[in-house]
Amino acid sequence: MPVARRTLPSGLVNRLNENIARGKASREILGQKLAEMPPHEIAKLPRTVLTRIGPLGIATMARAAAGTDDALPAPRPAPVRIQSRGNLTSGPPPIWLVCCTASLLIIGLTVLAGMVDRPLRWGIARSGYLSADALGVCNRLDRWTEDCDFVVTGRGLSLDDIEADLGRDQNSFSMPPTMLRADGLLPIGTIIHINRSTER
Repeated sequence: MPVARRTLPSGLVNRLNENIARGKASREILGQKLAEMPPHEIAKLPRTVLTRIGPLGIATMARAAAGTDDALPAPRPAPVRIQSRGNLTSGPPPIWLVCCTASLLIIGLTVLAGMVDRPLRWGIARSGYLSADALGVCNRLDRWTEDCDFVVTGRGLSLDDIEADLGRDQNSFSMPPTMLRADGLLPIGTIIHINRSTER
């Protein structure tokens, strides 16, 4: 104990060495006594006895039981096999990862459905499978609105607003003779027929 001699008084170091030697000797004596006992009696002893004698005491027990004074070889630690990360079997993913993935998937599908809803309705109406009115193409005015009737249900819609929403001029829609209000807006309930576009 070179470090202990430099930092501790010599008297304390001597007492420590004596206690260590005494403990080693007592463990050897306890190991010899245990070696003389039959196995079923050793099994009845409390666990603290076996832990107290330690590896040296157990080695003494083995030497005494074998009737030899030869020192037993020191036990070699068993090799630990380290598996590569690729060989590890992956378990189920954590619940938070499943929830996040499902949420992102639902959000993505919702955004995609909103983007393709109007073009998809317009394409089905163009194919002639269903009418534009049945598909609800005229529920709002945009570049996909055509070949159906749009009913003015709100205030503040003018002819210029219809042109801007459709992206086409006034020749692309028609309406029955209607009196515009004093501010130039269409009255509620006016039916506007959006003609089939020839640009597409």
